[in-house]
Amino acid sequence: MVTLDSVLTWGNSVSLEENEDVQNVGIDVTLAPGDSFIVLDRKEEQLRHYGPDGQLFGHVGGIQPGAAQRFETPVSATAVLEDDRILAAEFIGKLHEFTPDFAEHPSAVQTPVAPLYAVCTTRDDGLVILVGRLANSGDQRLVHVWDRHAQRVVRSFFEPQPYPKAITPAALVVDHGGCRIYGDTVFAWAALAPVLHLFTIAGAPIGEVQLRLPGFREVSSGPPSRSVGDRGVIERWAQDFSRLQDVWRLSDGGFLTQYYDLHGRSLAFSLARISSQGKILFDISETPQLLAVTPEERLLFVDPTASTPSRWRWAVLRPGRA
Repeated sequence: MVTLDSVLTWGNSVSLEENEDVQNVGIDVTLAPGDSFIVLDRKEEQLRHYGPDGQLFGHVGGIQPGAAQRFETPVSATAVLEDDRILAAEFIGKLHEFTPDFAEHPSAVQTPVAPLYAVCTTRDDGLVILVGRLANSGDQRLVHVWDRHAQRVVRSFFEPQPYPKAITPAALVVDHGGCRIYGDTVFAWAALAPVLHLFTIAGAPIGEVQLRLPGFREVSSGPPSRSVGDRGVIERWAQDFSRLQDVWRLSDGGFLTQYYDLHGRSLAFSLARISSQGKILFDISETPQLLAVTPEERLLFVDPTASTPSRWRWAVLRPGRA
């Protein structure tokens, strides 16, 4: 049986500084300059900047009364711009820019992309990729190029394969998407389908990669008809399928993929490695959350032995057979 310990070599741990205002609960991580980290805590509705050894440089937001700069709606994504400023995207499509210490914060900019699921930076610092849906438009394209200076969407692309009619209304509620940019290529995906779609920054399609993940459960039916207005039925239906959360391209041409299933209101992560020829090298369920992958292919996980995501652990992949 393939286990995480059989495919990784574990390294040192990182313990995050916490205090009465900062507790790590449900986090995502963006790599930042100086080997530091931007932590988005979705459950605490807070952004934090941590140093390489876990020291807390600053934070903003929070659900506590009196928290500095509380966000109107949950922050759904973060990115780091060329000048080291932190870009934070609210679910309703608002973009915030902060200095690394969160001391400076110009007025937020409202984009037409709402809901907004993810953001990616490009080589042109004036352009960022927003993943989401254009509000009140009926437009199903997920990827939008946002000009930060002109404050407008300059192009949109990537319309996912439509779901069967019986599934579509509910699937659009639970679906979301993501992106990664490598060089000048945009890797985009819809969460409910294990397929990578490749585009140029200009939106020209390059191709697609079928991930063929053995453990990924695709949505096959809509919720029971009696589910209208019944939150419990919808939540149980949402546990019947997987979601693609993140994808990293590796130097050997393959991919590392993290997807998850819902167990109640908790996320159960799985991690898969795919070779450049499309072979599944491993697909392991019930793994600790993979938070980030550095350009040198160091992997940052929530420590498998930790009870909360306040302790992380580094690892590297053992060589895989192509």
